[in-house]
Amino acid sequence: MDFEFAQSTEVDTLDRVPEHFRGFYAESNGKFVVNEALKAAGLAVDGLNRSLKAARIDATNARKNAPDLSPWLALGQDLEIEGDVTPEAIRDSITGLRDKVGKNDASKVNYDKLVGNLKTAHAQALQGKDGEIQSMEGTVKKYLINGDATRAIAAQKGAPELLLPVIQQQCKVIKDGDEYTVRVLDAQGEPRGDGKGGFMTVADLVTELKASPIYGRAFDSELPQGQGGKKPGSSSGQVTPPGQVKTSLDKLSAGLKKHGFVS
Repeated sequence: MDFEFAQSTEVDTLDRVPEHFRGFYAESNGKFVVNEALKAAGLAVDGLNRSLKAARIDATNARKNAPDLSPWLALGQDLEIEGDVTPEAIRDSITGLRDKVGKNDASKVNYDKLVGNLKTAHAQALQGKDGEIQSMEGTVKKYLINGDATRAIAAQKGAPELLLPVIQQQCKVIKDGDEYTVRVLDAQGEPRGDGKGGFMTVADLVTELKASPIYGRAFDSELPQGQGGKKPGSSSGQVTPPGQVKTSLDKLSAGLKKHGFVS
């Protein structure tokens, strides 16, 4: 059964919680409850997972239900149809052929044209279905990247609003066999390695961003308040006068907007 935060806001043990979701929980009175600040992210993950599952089912059904028009070719090659080949046009053509035979009309019917029209209709139907499948695959890819990124950002206590656009620009979904997989890309658009013979994951990328002097400001400090805790890239200095205080997130948000990462 798929895991959902909405059904597991409080658990007795983390054993039933997938390992990559355990960072959402905090211990309270002998149990584990979803961190209040991460509840919205958890519900968002639930929605992404449900939408992704539905999109995969729709894409599979679309492929299975693609129309097979080949049996129409067996109708023969003596029907001549002007315009699009439709069930009504085929019926009218057969009726006309029957009338011609009944009148001993020796008129020759163009079989090749019928075959061509049927192939055209078949190709148009498949093209429309391919467009639907491509649209569904686009939706699946979007949810895959956003889902992985949201989980990784939440685990590192980051700000999704600032980090998601950055991660989306550095990731791509590829088809690996029968499965879709998210790959982190380098500046040349090639998949990045993790230095261990494998590929870098979205979680690895988030960890890299957290250590960055620029993007590290979009994460909560891991040091307690009042004990010298600073986010990566922050600096000490003169206290900004009241009314002019800008937080690290304000500065990062302004920087991302300036460079076109967010609107």
